[in-house]
Amino acid sequence: IFFRIVACDPYGLFEMQVVNKFLLKSLRRLKEAERNYQEKTFEVQQCEDRLDKWEVTYFYYGREAECAGFDKVVLLFQFCNTDMQVPPKLSVIKPRIKGIGLFGGAVCFDRKKVWLESQTDMEAFLLSMRLHLIHQMEARLEKEPSSDATSSSPSRAESSYSAEERANGVNHIMRT
Repeated sequence: IFFRIVACDPYGLFEMQVVNKFLLKSLRRLKEAERNYQEKTFEVQQCEDRLDKWEVTYFYYGREAECAGFDKVVLLFQFCNTDMQVPPKLSVIKPRIKGIGLFGGAVCFDRKKVWLESQTDMEAFLLSMRLHLIHQMEARLEKEPSSDATSSSPSRAESSYSAEERANGVNHIMRT
């Protein structure tokens, strides 16, 4: 099974609730296909009326492909050009898209090693990754008071969000 999510928000206009609704709808389709034992490819694009673009692609292979080493899950996401890290047990690969938002990066992991019980336990993975990002964001906010927003160094100039805006992002995640 190959699972890919690509989210692009080049203008930083998305709301976290939009992202969560998109992910939930995509995961429901993934679980429906798994329940029906379908071997299909799904391509989903949403938010056509916005400047951002969401794309989900699922590739379902047979047992032969699984035995050949295709039993991988890849989640590509780029919600921000920050330096936040994903959980350490996941192997990080280079992001393939660029944008501005709250999070950023790309992860690749083996379902057999990372997933808890079944191949449909994607919610648990997303929750653990979301909680990890919350801790990362809180740590950054502690190191970066809002008073420093006016005197940002060149390395910090890449971020278009103030400490208050990032704190609001944390609240969005915790509510959802």
